[in-house]
Amino acid sequence: MVLMAQRLLRVRNSQEKPLGDIPLLPFGEFRDCVIEGANKGARVVSFWGYPNENGSVNLMMVRAYDKDGWLEIFSTSVKDSYPSLTVQIPQVHWFEREIFEQWGIYPDGHPWLKPIRFHELYKKSSNNFEKQEIIPSVTNFLQVNGDEIHEVAVGPVHPLCGNCGRRYNGWIFAGICSSNRKFVGL
Repeated sequence: MVLMAQRLLRVRNSQEKPLGDIPLLPFGEFRDCVIEGANKGARVVSFWGYPNENGSVNLMMVRAYDKDGWLEIFSTSVKDSYPSLTVQIPQVHWFEREIFEQWGIYPDGHPWLKPIRFHELYKKSSNNFEKQEIIPSVTNFLQVNGDEIHEVAVGPVHPLCGNCGRRYNGWIFAGICSSNRKFVGL
């Protein structure tokens, strides 16, 4: 793994590098690199796709080592699908959903694949969501059930409430609950 880390592009914030300097790794090595970085405390800053000349999509990742003050950049190329990284690295969860929504690159094994941005597709693919009309926020939202679960009408924006988590027109709001001074996120 040490040799792999030496092959990655390291930069400081706002440092400019040519796109050609970013290493393109085989997917297996890319995956191992993501896992190794997460185990060492790296934070995924960004993970996105962009088209390649041969019809595939390059997946680019930027991760930060906050204590050391540097970023690491690397990429891989995929055609139609790849084994999801979310199961092992939960912080890539939304990134994978967005890549699928935009490019139709299927993250096989992703636990909850649903749209995020609700925009036109960049690339037609047999994997993309079947959309006839894009209607923002029309999707399956997280549902919580139980005897102690209830909804409290607090309006669309109410960050300092005693009962956070109100679902309003399909949105779930959460904030800091003043009653127990804990952040509540849904």
